[in-house]
Amino acid sequence: MKKIFAMSLVALVIVFCSTVFPAEAKYPESAVSFIVAYSPGGGTDISARNLKPYVDKYLGGTLAIVNKPGGNGEIGFSTIARAKPDGYTVGMINIPVFFINIYTRKTSYAYEDFEMIAPAGGSEHCIGVNANSEIKTLDDLISMAKENPGVLTIGSSGQFSDDYLAALLFMKEVGISLNHVPFKGAGPARTAVLGNHVKLIAFNVDEAIPFVQSGQIRLLGIMAEKRHEQLPEVPTFKEQGYGVISSSSRAIVAPKGLDPEILTTLREAFKKALTDEDYLKTVKNMGQTFEYIDPDAYAKELAEESEVIRQLLESAD
Repeated sequence: MKKIFAMSLVALVIVFCSTVFPAEAKYPESAVSFIVAYSPGGGTDISARNLKPYVDKYLGGTLAIVNKPGGNGEIGFSTIARAKPDGYTVGMINIPVFFINIYTRKTSYAYEDFEMIAPAGGSEHCIGVNANSEIKTLDDLISMAKENPGVLTIGSSGQFSDDYLAALLFMKEVGISLNHVPFKGAGPARTAVLGNHVKLIAFNVDEAIPFVQSGQIRLLGIMAEKRHEQLPEVPTFKEQGYGVISSSSRAIVAPKGLDPEILTTLREAFKKALTDEDYLKTVKNMGQTFEYIDPDAYAKELAEESEVIRQLLESAD
């Protein structure tokens, strides 16, 4: 009888504890929204969708891609910043556009509104011409620009885009003035240079690769430390005597105020996804570059980069 009573008591205690102190749920319990600040089919969207299955694998949950285009990325960036910091909203920010917005207008987000989860790679900038152009080298371009200040046209993906900033950096470095023609995206800018409506184009290497390989566009140089694997014949600006290094990059962030355990879980899952061998093959095939670094170190690096961007924009006023 005492044995039966004791067993009943134990069972009662177990039921009581499980009711009053339920087992802590394992994160994530539901899908995690992944905010992309640009339209479906664009470079950022494609990068996010390529990454998704690897994050799903290592996070043990599902990323739900949510496109929030508009405002040069501001709508999407602000959506992340204003989300509840519960681990169920993360997203991708684009550098330098993220900072260009901050320094050229009043934005509804600030750098301090985000937790850094991981760097997410990017692509170097380059300057190209129509393959039939009389401009063969950077020296040709600089000589022509100095003879005709403000006459040579250079297309980019938009006013205050990352491509615009790359062109601005180049002009400042070599002391020339080009006539900037902003387009609504890299596609229209490429069409313009192919149709000889603009003389030059500033864009990302991964966007340039198919047009260079097909013989439609000739690159005058790449703004990188070393030559690109898929375009080994194209010299860097540095090789040609011009110390211009510029690239666009992406970062995975979450709204400020995440629970430290959830932040650690997200960082570990994204690190494993971003360094997965199969994912890295995909990145390489797309012509992009990636090197994983510690999130806190990367956040500090971006803060320093933002100051360079601010100074460059101020010099253009």
